This record gives sequence, C-alpha cells and structure tokens, in this order.
Amino acid sequence: MTASSKSLPASDRTYDWAEHLIWMEGGESVQETKPEASSARNHWPGLALALGLALLCLGLGLMASQAGWSHARLLDPILVSMLVGMLLGNTLGGGLFLPGLKLAVKGLLPLGVILLGARMDLMAALKIGVPGLVLSVFVVALAIGLFLGLRRQLGLSRDLACLLGVGTGICGGTAIVAIAPLLSAKERDVILSVGLVTLIGLISMLVLPFLGQWLEMSQLFYGLLAGLTIQQTPQVIAAGFAFGEDAGQTATVAKLARV
Repeated sequence: MTASSKSLPASDRTYDWAEHLIWMEGGESVQETKPEASSARNHWPGLALALGLALLCLGLGLMASQAGWSHARLLDPILVSMLVGMLLGNTLGGGLFLPGLKLAVKGLLPLGVILLGARMDLMAALKIGVPGLVLSVFVVALAIGLFLGLRRQLGLSRDLACLLGVGTGICGGTAIVAIAPLLSAKERDVILSVGLVTLIGLISMLVLPFLGQWLEMSQLFYGLLAGLTIQQTPQVIAAGFAFGEDAGQTATVAKLARV
C-alpha cells in the first residue's frame, strides 16, 4: 500500500491490488483501469510458460493414470498446475513473464471456464442445480450469520466479520473485494479477509480429495461438499476433478449456484 493510498478515505479505496480475483470469477474490475501499453511480443514469454506448465501437468497426470496408480485422479492436471504455478510464482516472481500471465488470467482463464461448461451434461446439471441452489442459499446465510453472530466472541469488528462471512459463504476474495467498498472497509481488514479465505480454500483443495477417498464418498456427495465449502472457483474445480469427472461437474454447478 502506497503512502497516497493511506491518506484516502475508506470510501475512496478501490482495492485494485486484488483485481485478479475478480477476473478469476469472470467478473469485471472494481474500477476502470488504463490499458497497459504492452505489445504482443511482451505477452509471449508468459503465455509460453503457462502453456508449458499445462502440458507438463497433463503429461504427469497421463503417466500416473497409465501406470495404474490407485490415486491417479489426485494428480489431476488442474490441481497439479495450481500447485506448480504457486511454487514458480513465489520463487521466480513475475518479471518477463508477467504481461503474458496477466493476459492468461484475464482472457484465457474465463475462456477455460466456458469450455469446461460446454462439456458438461446439461440435464445432469439441471438435476443438481435445484438442490444445489437451495443448499447454496443455506450455506451463504449460515456463513454470514455465524460470523456476525459470533463476532464479539471472536473479537472481530462488524466489517471484518461481514467480509469473512461473504468470503467464506460465496466466492472467497472476489466477494470480499466486491463488498468492501459498500462497507467502506479498511484496507487492513480486506487484506486479512482475502488472505484467510484464500489460505483456508487452498488447504481444503489439497485435503478434501484425500478425505473423500478415505471416507469413500460418492461422486455426487463429494461434488456437493466441495462446491459448497471451498471458497474460490478454480480451487473448487481443481478439488472436484481430482476426485472424479462426475464430482468435478457437480462441484462446478454447486459453486456457480453460490456465486
């Protein structure tokens, strides 16, 4: 946060540092930003890195599947790609790859979600949609109600409790950044809320597939559980398809109902 942003009143803060969260959910930026003056040549290193990472993780998943490993589904390319991407992003940094990676997040990631929807069984999605929608409303209301009801016991301010409630119940950092200007929330509370729900979602994404196999959950039950409890859409998709095709489709529909 810059010195100038500290002097701004809360209502004028735009939280533009979290714009990538909006793009990951297919939404628009919370403020109008000037287009970056970058040529197509600047995009290629980042796009090539993203493509190479995707092909590498596809190959790892295929090799595990052909080897007959009983837990091969847990090496789903989406899940592995996110983990390897996090590792590279926190070691190599952006630099030369940043323009292309930004383009991938803003343009290719939403396109991937669209193509994912195009391969789904429409009738199966409709069957899941009604109970998924009812459960989604319940989960959202429960999350917000619990945080607001227990905020005094947890030592939380009203704004922080509300941000954590919508972040947990709806779609993680995206919901937090969307509602923060309406609450005139302090930037400290926004950063804390985004960090907490992202961390919890990451842990859930990694643990839930193993828990589902250990408890021998059905594809439908696991998909609903993942779609209703994990915060961010990419995390839900990764955890869902790591358990199975039907689980991934169910989780995606349940998550979209929440959003």
